[in-house]
Amino acid sequence: MHETDWRTRARKLAGALAVAAAVAGAGACGGEGTGPATGGSASVGATTAGAAAVATGAGGATVTAGAAVTGTAAAVVGAPAGAPADLAATRAAINRGVAFLLAARGPDGLIGGHAGVSGLAALAIALSPDRPGKDDPRLAPTLAALAALARPDGAIAGKDFPGYTTAIALLVLAATGAHPELVAPAQRWLADHQLDEGEGSSPSDPGYGGIGYGDDGKTDLSNLHFALEALHETHFKDRPEVYARALTFLSRCQNWSETNDQPWAGNDGGFVYRPGESKAGGTASSGSMTYAGLKSLVYASVARDDPRVKAALVWISAHYSVDENPGLGKKGLYYYYQAFARALALLGEPVLTDAAGVRHDWYGELTRKLLAMQAADGSWKNDDPTYWESNPVLATSRALLALEYGWATAGGGGGGGGTK
Repeated sequence: MHETDWRTRARKLAGALAVAAAVAGAGACGGEGTGPATGGSASVGATTAGAAAVATGAGGATVTAGAAVTGTAAAVVGAPAGAPADLAATRAAINRGVAFLLAARGPDGLIGGHAGVSGLAALAIALSPDRPGKDDPRLAPTLAALAALARPDGAIAGKDFPGYTTAIALLVLAATGAHPELVAPAQRWLADHQLDEGEGSSPSDPGYGGIGYGDDGKTDLSNLHFALEALHETHFKDRPEVYARALTFLSRCQNWSETNDQPWAGNDGGFVYRPGESKAGGTASSGSMTYAGLKSLVYASVARDDPRVKAALVWISAHYSVDENPGLGKKGLYYYYQAFARALALLGEPVLTDAAGVRHDWYGELTRKLLAMQAADGSWKNDDPTYWESNPVLATSRALLALEYGWATAGGGGGGGGTK
């Protein structure tokens, strides 16, 4: 790359980083060891709004954010746009949504008739503000149904999508403390189904380090981010190579050529579905995958000042929205809300500044949007049927999780994501 190209990119990135500095902190995303600190929220510091980019010759560049300061006041100045979340109204909406899911439970204990959908629904019930326990009648039948799906090889799955359903089931077990005997086998199954040398892959393979729906060798970020979340929430730390391989895959899903060694990589900082493929078309970054990528970096204990994290925050600042899934419109909207809330709650920052300098109380804006979209029966539904979101059980589960992940961030206490 020519020196002039580097200087142009550096100037653009410096401006964008100045915007992103309000949400970019100093230090590490997580705690000690292989995975970050448990509890679902990593409190972070803030940086000054200044950022500098320095070109270091024709062959490379160094990008440096402003000096770190303690606390959030230095980065959060003035009142954010919009009012904070109405926690009483939000709790009532969550309760209505939970009631809808319970009404959809079948005689077999499954909610919505599918293992993966049932797992999401059970997780949404488990993380509701009053945190019902494993023996609570709202959860016990579904927990028993999920446990009955445990296979001898450790997977917890029905007839399809074992990678996805096992990860979701692990999250439910972590949230409730139910069936601890199933946790280690399921962890091993997920780790063993990461694409690596054991499956005949090598580090040069673009899919290396990813996890897919099954055993077909096709890996993607959607499955990987749920797997990493499940391993983190169940305190899986004794195989650091799993996280190292995951970081190889994550880097190859990011439009950031400084760390992505694939020839297609762009430089906007966002993420795609799998290396070289985006559901938004071509290799365009999308909202759902960028938030999925960001939270995956958190779970892999990537430092907050790592260029991959900074670049993702730049993209997020430039594409902030609670109205659509950036790059995909209404497709996967509730999936987007779930990933959006989880990632921002993990960062522990209640205010996000967009590329225009507008400061957003993201949870307040998200709750107002979701409460306005809730149907009279307590459900949510996407009019776009892509990714099953016209199924109200699935859409409702994701909407509830989005509301619950930000609950503690907004001062609701209890509830929220993370281990119990």
